Amino acid sequence: KPDRRHYLRGVLKLEQDEFIVYTTGPQGSGILSSMSMANCLIVVPKDKTYLPIGESVTCEIIDASW
Repeated sequence: KPDRRHYLRGVLKLEQDEFIVYTTGPQGSGILSSMSMANCLIVVPKDKTYLPIGESVTCEIIDASW
């Protein structure tokens, strides 16, 4: 729905002094393997349906080891 914020399961890494985030793959609600691999949630702003590669994003850390 375009009128609310969405979240993608992601893996946040530090590579060459820069934070990089990748999705964990398919994001369906029944795909628990992608949630178990995630260490963050990528915030997709309201009214945004696409995040181009290289765009700055906000991440919510969900792994206490970070």
